[in-house]
Order: sequence, then C-alpha cells, then structure tokens
Amino acid sequence: MLIQRWTLAVAVVLALSGKPASAQTPIRWCASAAMADGMIGFLRATLAATDSAGVSSRHEYELPDISVDSVQSVSDERVCERAARAYYRYRLGPMPTNGVAVARVGNRYAVYGNRRAGEWTILAIYTLRFEELANATL
Repeated sequence: MLIQRWTLAVAVVLALSGKPASAQTPIRWCASAAMADGMIGFLRATLAATDSAGVSSRHEYELPDISVDSVQSVSDERVCERAARAYYRYRLGPMPTNGVAVARVGNRYAVYGNRRAGEWTILAIYTLRFEELANATL
C-alpha cells in the first residue's frame, strides 16, 4: 500500500513539473534567414565562378551547372525536417534546436547546420531524395 501511494505521488509530481502540452513550442526545423543567406551567398559565388578553381569546386561539390538565380531558399518545414534528419543522421547526441538552412540548387539540396569539422562547419549537398553527394566546409 505504501509503495502504491509513493508511486502515485511520484507520478503526480512528474506530471505537474512538465509544461502543459499547449505551452510547448513546436520544433523549428528551418534555420534563421541570416544563416540561410550566408549559405546562399556561398553557393551563388561558387556557381558564378568562371576560373578553373571555381569550376573545380562546382564539380567537387556536385553542383549542377545552372544560373546563380536558380538557387532558392527553402522554408517548408517538412523539407527542412527531412534535411535536418539527413544532415545529423550520424551525429551523436540530441538534435540541435536551431534548425538547418536549406537551399534548392537545381536537382540538389544544399543543407547547412551545426555539424563541425574542427573549426569549420559543414555544408552538405544531397539529391532530392536526401542521398548525400558531397560536403564543403565553411
């Protein structure tokens, strides 16, 4: 009888200590506009480059040969969620809460978040089915 009361008391305390469902904020999968703007600037500069280094970078990053104006920021939360899950697929720990920046580059998605390689952050290039093709460090 004492164990049942103790269990009930613990359950009540746990239930009251959490936020009510209506007060919980939904997860934002898409990152801030500032983060997306930085990534889009990098992508547009890479696509606009006409020298041999720029052409080499475009091939290395698996970017299609399209016009600079074809880079479009993505703000659809469903696409950002799929992008975040692909981007952080092999990362240990909880999913970061500040979302990922996603851009559509022709038949590719470019995704930028908080994955790190030392002092650099990683920009990942995916197919439209979120199969990883290449990485760039920014």
